[in-house]
Amino acid sequence: MSDQTPTKGEEMTAINLEITDRMVLNLDVGDLNSAISLTKSLSEYFSYVKVGSELYAQAGLDAIQAMQDLGKKVFLDLKIHDIPNTVERSLAVHASRGIAMTTVHASGGKEMLLAAKRGLEQGAKEAGVDTPILLGVTVLTSLPPDHRAFSQRLSWIDEVGCDLVCSAHELSTVRDFSKSVKALVPGIRLSGQSSDDQTRVATPYDAIRDGATWIALGRAVYGDKDPLGAAKRVYEEVEKALH
Repeated sequence: MSDQTPTKGEEMTAINLEITDRMVLNLDVGDLNSAISLTKSLSEYFSYVKVGSELYAQAGLDAIQAMQDLGKKVFLDLKIHDIPNTVERSLAVHASRGIAMTTVHASGGKEMLLAAKRGLEQGAKEAGVDTPILLGVTVLTSLPPDHRAFSQRLSWIDEVGCDLVCSAHELSTVRDFSKSVKALVPGIRLSGQSSDDQTRVATPYDAIRDGATWIALGRAVYGDKDPLGAAKRVYEEVEKALH
């Protein structure tokens, strides 16, 4: 038996892409250089990275391109909400940039969701890239639960044939309502971590066990005293929940 220490490349071959494809790293760190540094340091554990409104405002298209250059799938989280025609045209442009996933506010209604879907499909077709996953944001995890609003938005999402963003506490409702709708769950924290400004949080294990397709997390990792260790703990919890 060899007593050689595995190289970093050898260690990374042991990472299961089935698991990293479930994990989204939120790049809510203020500037592009910080986002690039964070992504590189945690690269092996995350297939997706989230470019949200803060980083997009700071770096724009450069942020998308930088993450794609690092081999990451870009989740463009701008939570667009406008009249259907504007949403359709805007998302056609975003889709042409090769993003993997994006969001609109489901409160915009069924017609807006349909327009968003059309825009993504058309923009991707014209650019010769894959159509991004469309996620309808139901109720922000920083807000108290609103069961009536959630149920209405879930119904629209199911009719349109897109996926959604919801808290882990609503996963059972999604699962009972539809077997086809997939859920991205933010507000993820490891056991013992502060919930910060989130009111509805869950551990990675609980979220995946209860039906989340993807989990998105930022401060739970980069806010930890050992970010790489925290990312590994998240990975291990997802692995345990899946298997």
